Amino acid sequence: GYSRQTINKWVRKEGWITSPKPGVQGGKARLVHVNEKVRDFIRSARRATETPELPDKAYHEGSLHALLLT
Repeated sequence: GYSRQTINKWVRKEGWITSPKPGVQGGKARLVHVNEKVRDFIRSARRATETPELPDKAYHEGSLHALLLT
């Protein structure tokens, strides 16, 4: 559910191990070796559209915090 660009950014930033994907022209395609470190990172990753739950009261108050999150 994440874009190719996001995954590639994580690979570089987190130093994940990759290897070339055979049969893909251009040589840019890579296979990510999924280990426990990668699994933990992906489990904890949150999409930008995911927002934490706010109590109903916060929505009705019209607070700046609630407005920004919604």
